[in-house]
Amino acid sequence: MGKDADPQTGARRWPDRHLWEIQPVRDLGVIAIAIGLVSLGHALAVVTVPLLLALALAYLLEPIVSRLTAKTRLSRRAAAILMIVLLGVVVIAPLAVALVFAVVQAVDLASRAPDLIQRAADAVTPVLGADEAEVQATVERFRTWIEANIGVIAEGAARRGVGVAEFVARTVARTINVALLLFLVPFFFYFFSTSYPRVVEFGRHLIPKSGRERWTGLIGRMDAIVSAFIRGQFVIAAVLGAFHAIGWLIVGVPAALLLGAVAGVLSLVPYVIGVTLPVAIGLLWVDQQGAAEPMSIWWIILGPTVVYLLAQLLEGYVLQPIVHGKSTNLDAATIVAAVIAFASVAGIYGALLAIPVTACLKIIVTDVVWPRMQDWLEGRAEDPLPIGSRGDGD
Repeated sequence: MGKDADPQTGARRWPDRHLWEIQPVRDLGVIAIAIGLVSLGHALAVVTVPLLLALALAYLLEPIVSRLTAKTRLSRRAAAILMIVLLGVVVIAPLAVALVFAVVQAVDLASRAPDLIQRAADAVTPVLGADEAEVQATVERFRTWIEANIGVIAEGAARRGVGVAEFVARTVARTINVALLLFLVPFFFYFFSTSYPRVVEFGRHLIPKSGRERWTGLIGRMDAIVSAFIRGQFVIAAVLGAFHAIGWLIVGVPAALLLGAVAGVLSLVPYVIGVTLPVAIGLLWVDQQGAAEPMSIWWIILGPTVVYLLAQLLEGYVLQPIVHGKSTNLDAATIVAAVIAFASVAGIYGALLAIPVTACLKIIVTDVVWPRMQDWLEGRAEDPLPIGSRGDGD
């Protein structure tokens, strides 16, 4: 026993310990290191963002890669290359074409905005009983503002010293960043996908050995929920986006492809896609004002509504049961409450993460927190927290 040790317990006395030997200081040090790593990752976003995207992509496509290597003679390298090619041909190329059409429709809609505003004003003036001269003056001011908007933006940019050269430089820099992202994501994905089993094994060994088996099982259940939800949401979003775009195009909604793409993106967040329905009805109604043979008001209202309701039936009775099933094990009330709560705290990101995070929290509560609470209530544990040593009754 050293001279600085306590004669009764054998432990070193508090004043004789180094700062890094004090447990609260060590805990704060671990937290500081974690915050520092996150800050460093943010500073190196040009590398960390493609890295994380590639890792997420490897995680999402791992079931396909594993099945290809198990049922065919393809190696993991060949399967990873095949995934990169398929993503480029099946996903990126169609998205690029759809984006071009959406941009064309958006530009066309913007160019027709003054005329559409005039039509809307002509339609609502008799209904509201407003003074026609006053309404026309308001509309004219609004049209003038829209037509001069580009000039105002350019003038404001000039006042801030943003010249043509700087604008070109920023455009070139953004183009380089996008090109770098498109190169680095497949590049990193190849290495993550080919070595994914080793990545998983490395992560497994980061868990303390004493609770490794237990936490590996819990993480495996969380992984099943999160992966099934994410993959399913992307499939559902793609189907709903295409369904809305085609359906609204058939009923005559202006910029249907653009609005359908927006509906597909919004479907990633539960219960938000409904905001596109009044927009579709409004665009169709405004477009018909002043037309030679305008559509019936019933068609203007019911056409987009029927498409939307059919999409909801498709999602609720076909896509959700097939794609998601009961993977999340959450009821509708819990989902709504989780989405609202997470969105109020973290905005759109919170709404996107609400369901998988809530499902994972439910696993932790039911499998870790609540059993420990029961042990504490029945006297088998010293405290209700699911950490530290257990009582003698365990």
